[in-house]
Amino acid sequence: MSSHVSVYDARISTGDDCISIGPGNSHLWIERVACGPGHGIRKLPAEERGHHPNPNLLLRNGNGVGGMEREASAARNRKVVLRGYIDRAPREDDMELVDGGDVALRVPGGAGAPTVLVKNLYLSCDPYMRGRMRDFHGSYIPPFKPGSPIEGFGVGRVIDSTHPGFSAGDFVSGMTGWEDYSLITKPEQLRKIHKSDIPLSYHLGLLGMPGFTAYVGFYEICSPKKGEFVFVSAASGAVGQIVGQLAKLHGCYVVGSAGTNQKVELLKEKFGFDAAFNYKEEPDLAAALKRRFPEGIDIYFENVGGPMLDAVLLNMRIHGRIAVCGMVSQHGVTAPAGVHNLFSLVSKRIEMKGFIQSDYLHLFPQFVDDITKHYRDGKIAYVEDMSIGLESGPAAFVGLFSGKNVGKQVVCVSQD
Repeated sequence: MSSHVSVYDARISTGDDCISIGPGNSHLWIERVACGPGHGIRKLPAEERGHHPNPNLLLRNGNGVGGMEREASAARNRKVVLRGYIDRAPREDDMELVDGGDVALRVPGGAGAPTVLVKNLYLSCDPYMRGRMRDFHGSYIPPFKPGSPIEGFGVGRVIDSTHPGFSAGDFVSGMTGWEDYSLITKPEQLRKIHKSDIPLSYHLGLLGMPGFTAYVGFYEICSPKKGEFVFVSAASGAVGQIVGQLAKLHGCYVVGSAGTNQKVELLKEKFGFDAAFNYKEEPDLAAALKRRFPEGIDIYFENVGGPMLDAVLLNMRIHGRIAVCGMVSQHGVTAPAGVHNLFSLVSKRIEMKGFIQSDYLHLFPQFVDDITKHYRDGKIAYVEDMSIGLESGPAAFVGLFSGKNVGKQVVCVSQD
């Protein structure tokens, strides 16, 4: 059986004879197709069929095996584009949903390097993306291009591929565009997802970049010891909720902060934090931390920066560790807040280190194994906040910076 063959309106059942397609079989017209299991024939969903005059046409092999020629099939491709660079907090009208016209549901014939066409199913909203909306080229990742689709982590299904490691029907995660369909020209950056009892969208959070950030930051940067006192800011977010639970599994005392009472309850009741507080209700953050850590803080997982970081520095214990993951309170601020208590690093011999998860990719397989086991054993809970429809993307992303999301923010583009 030739590989990568797609069938229009097939009646596929188990136990019947299948059609063998080999060299010389081109432009075949099939009225009915039945095939046994394992032969790889897949029925195309409606939106991938296009408007071919004969819906029972069998498409050619995706790699051109046997000289079969592919009939074109297309679908509309909507895109969320950046309208222009900004130097403030993002707004919904900084992005625009546009009609990108028809996209052929195949890898273009002129694509030189191996390429993968993906239908995007879920898109990730992450605070780091705010930095890519600036006209700034000195970061670890380049800025977005105005007029082009926003980029971010996503989960999708392969529609067509000229890369030997990916086939039509595969589920993948990796960097993609905020659009219905994306042509991935660096497929080596994609990861194949083996579908299981874990929802596909979890590969953007629990088993994706945020979960890996929590894993690396806690174990590699914080070097935790059983019985230590751990504080996590923005603790109900995609990263914070995992950090806190890993700390509890490690035998630490864990306190988290969040911006609503609902999130505070979530930290205690769902994620098992020992204590939590609403930072918006605390006029004196240093005093609030002192009440909850009378003996001081051994580990601080830093997600917010600003006044919270200053308050933590006053409450750190000698030889404490601070993992600097993000500073969401400073995103979009034209005059970022300075840190006033840095001398604590000297007097208390504190280690404070920034990190990026991509520097630790050699640990990713171990991370997936460990977190998957914890999740299936019921030792880690996970909460995501899902918006429905590509058009909801701008509002979902902007909501990150005012704390509207509860858990990991994801946009569902399609469930097919």
